[in-house]
Amino acid sequence: MKMHLGAAFVSLSLALPLAACGDPAEAEADPVDATAQAGPSRLYATLGEIEEVSTAHDLIRSAGLDTTFVGVGAYTLFLPSNEAFGALPQEDLDRLKSEEGRPELIALLRRHIAVGAISHGDLEQALARNGGAIKLASVADPPIDIREIDGEIAIGGGDSPQLIGEAVAASNGVIYMIDGLIPPGE
Repeated sequence: MKMHLGAAFVSLSLALPLAACGDPAEAEADPVDATAQAGPSRLYATLGEIEEVSTAHDLIRSAGLDTTFVGVGAYTLFLPSNEAFGALPQEDLDRLKSEEGRPELIALLRRHIAVGAISHGDLEQALARNGGAIKLASVADPPIDIREIDGEIAIGGGDSPQLIGEAVAASNGVIYMIDGLIPPGE
């Protein structure tokens, strides 16, 4: 089920400040202070409780990034569903899990990680204020493009994966499930 833009939950404790840019497509979202984000547990522990992204959870551990998400930093994860990872050829998935494929795996995962805890309501507000297109600072380069297309929130460019399901908050971040992988350079 796709996540539709409807009545936005307005989070009073989290405002998604945007850089003032003349072109809405170039608007950048600033990260939100993690201390303002309430949730059940740290990001990696919360991720482990979401069955639909168990492949991403395992790959984050394989890459050695699990310790990143138990610290004090705040992140927003746009993680492909198990079904999205299942669309990859098995040999590609096996390579990503191997020691030789670790650098490629880390690069792939970094494309799915935005800096700061950004709620769904904040995404909707930012998209509404900026003509349906924003850029989020990511732990990779370039920033993550977020666009509203026909009532759906799309992540990346080209054949953009879309948000599915509900966002899950943790004490140091937010987890979104997406229906595909963000390709390199998007």
